[in-house]
Amino acid sequence: MRLKSNWNLVLIFLIPILGIGLASSFASQPAACVVSDGDPNYYQVNATTIAIEPWLGEHNVYALFVVPKKYAVILNEREAIVRVKGVANNIEATPAKPSLYKRVAVPEGSAPLVSYLWTRETVWQILQGKYGELQHLCSWTLYIRL
Repeated sequence: MRLKSNWNLVLIFLIPILGIGLASSFASQPAACVVSDGDPNYYQVNATTIAIEPWLGEHNVYALFVVPKKYAVILNEREAIVRVKGVANNIEATPAKPSLYKRVAVPEGSAPLVSYLWTRETVWQILQGKYGELQHLCSWTLYIRL
């Protein structure tokens, strides 16, 4: 009986917190992402697709980027980082597996890259009411050093 009441308490507190986080996802998406850095030493691009499903476990929060192959080829030699708005640390970008981008149109001469956000960090962002911000394509920016 005590275990059941503990779960009820967890649900009573968790549902409103998740509700606030999910409600922020209905905020309007900007019409176009504007990258304002203008640094000629970096190629910059925003995410094409984002998946945020931390409740499914590890590797279920990621962004896909479509970049020209000439930039994807130099990943082994150059630095490729992703900055997510609201997240303190940078994360790495790597070539994406075909299973991730089967529903994304990848133009000829382009290559898909993927960047995974830590599940703990995602849950923390959701608890802060930033779920909607994580879903914005403009919140995820890939930088490849030229």
